[in-house]
Amino acid sequence: SIKGESIIIDKENFCVISFFNQMRAKILFVEEIDGITSYYGYSPKIKYEKLINNKVVNLHVAISQELIKIGSPIIFGSF
Repeated sequence: SIKGESIIIDKENFCVISFFNQMRAKILFVEEIDGITSYYGYSPKIKYEKLINNKVVNLHVAISQELIKIGSPIIFGSF
């Protein structure tokens, strides 16, 4: 059973570093695919987690030209 949530937010005034800091999260790795930059991190404030690239991840932020999507533990489905 997959447990996860994701939201789409307005790009205006969003800073990925500030967001991770507010969540007390550490960015574990970043990947860029087809114009989308994904930040994978871990926050002690979030209950659910997923093992990706041998790292425990529970916060995923994907940024494209049009929008930002935030998911926990990751963004499930397409972006």
